[in-house]
Amino acid sequence: MKILMTSSVAPTLHSGVGSVEWNLIEQLRRKGVGVGEYFPRLSSMALTDFYAGLRLSKRAGELGCDVIHGHTDITWNTPDAFRTFHGVAALGEKFYREEREHALMPRHKQKAYFVLHKAFESRSAKKNINIAVSNYVRDALIRYCGAPPERTATVYNGIDAKTFSPNRKSGGEFRSRHGIPQNAIVLTWVGHLEFNKGIAYLVRLANELVHRHEIHFAIRSPAGKEDLLSRGLDSSCLNRITLLGMQEDLASFYNAGDIHLLTSVYEPFCLTLLEAMSCGKPVVASRSGGHGESITPQSGFLTPLRDSGAMAEKVAELAESDSMRKRMGAEARRVILRGYTKEIMAGNYIKAYKRFLE
Repeated sequence: MKILMTSSVAPTLHSGVGSVEWNLIEQLRRKGVGVGEYFPRLSSMALTDFYAGLRLSKRAGELGCDVIHGHTDITWNTPDAFRTFHGVAALGEKFYREEREHALMPRHKQKAYFVLHKAFESRSAKKNINIAVSNYVRDALIRYCGAPPERTATVYNGIDAKTFSPNRKSGGEFRSRHGIPQNAIVLTWVGHLEFNKGIAYLVRLANELVHRHEIHFAIRSPAGKEDLLSRGLDSSCLNRITLLGMQEDLASFYNAGDIHLLTSVYEPFCLTLLEAMSCGKPVVASRSGGHGESITPQSGFLTPLRDSGAMAEKVAELAESDSMRKRMGAEARRVILRGYTKEIMAGNYIKAYKRFLE
């Protein structure tokens, strides 16, 4: 078996979907699977998806590949390819149908791109072999995109558990480099400024927490101080927030924290969640998408969507108990080692290839 791995996001160690692809290709090769690569770059992701999708079958023939695996939307025009669904349009449709109060936007305000994206995602789900990144996404694909259940499976993302491992020394050095107080309870958060990442709820959480406890926020995001202030951050909180940009030393970043936060409004299956848990950090997350499939009651807390008050209470509970943080962090690490490493992910993809090819 030889696989043509393709995506509109090129593999890289430091970027979400790209890092999953990097780890998957590496591990498939280590397990003896031949992997050809095709990662075209055009002026836009949508154009890349459309153009490259027309060429995949020819490219697979040139490289002698008998399986095409598109890790993003690039398989729109390629029937019977494996496609990993990260669930943007599928989750959006699930919200419109079942959880309207959490929908991305009212139907009459949908952007043309989202409508088009949803149409292509449904078409692809019906024509391809679907790999969902969580059972939550799998359910949405079947119910709202018409994906045949017998051609749809779940394979969870996996991370490098050696790179992302507990390391108090690197965490302390990270605090020193970035001026984060060594004696503070540090909450880590990762995300862009999009609605779905819940930055508005992060701001509310900061306003509720920083005056109640010796708490500091370390935020990996392109957001600046003005972005946070414009969303309602109390200016008196600024001295308790360190904005780090999109720096690449992620393992040290997580190790510098005590608790990891996810305020997402919708999330198919969050990679930063796995990385923080692998570093031995307890998590407090909104009950969004696939979060509940990896967080156990012993490794973290799930709180209602958009409820910053409930999240603040759980953070406070952890902040006040060093023993609880250590206990839940150790369990978080065990959860990752049992089911969410890059080795396990690659093994599950191989099982999926064989199952559907047979």
